[in-house]
Amino acid sequence: MGEVVKGNNVLMIGFMGSGKTSVGRELARMLGFRFVDTDEEVIRAAGGREVSQIFEEEGEAAFREREARILQMLAGEKNLVISTGGGLPVRDENRRLMETMGLVVWLDATREAILHRVAGNQNRPLLRGDNVEEEVSRMLTERRPIYEALAELRIETDGLSVGDVAYGVAESVRVHRAGNPEG
Repeated sequence: MGEVVKGNNVLMIGFMGSGKTSVGRELARMLGFRFVDTDEEVIRAAGGREVSQIFEEEGEAAFREREARILQMLAGEKNLVISTGGGLPVRDENRRLMETMGLVVWLDATREAILHRVAGNQNRPLLRGDNVEEEVSRMLTERRPIYEALAELRIETDGLSVGDVAYGVAESVRVHRAGNPEG
């Protein structure tokens, strides 16, 4: 059996509020790649309904199915920076697919930074309960090991600007590509 050729895309993973979308947009500009946000693609495919509305009307499982379909559609493409939803890597089949699509970059942030960044954002359906701090802690505990196992590169974003993080990722991508001419 031959070695699997990995795609040349960059997939941004991390918890909500870690900077995946803002850093991803800037990174795509720096690399000359097309930027894709899986949440935006789900919204488009759902006729413009916001993520919170999809959660409310169809439930989280249906949203995760929509998210997985978007990832599958992107799997054959090249030269993308893909910002994934924070829960997308939780599914085994999504992780296996992501590993073949390109370099997986984890934007990591402390619990405190995340709470500060998502405070008052009503478009985040998983943070609509009474105890947001407790919910963030629970989800971080569940997801951090998944992010850590999947990521080939981890960047701590606390205290860094979008530009600084994007530049660091762009340099890492260049180094990765130099060592992996196929990707």
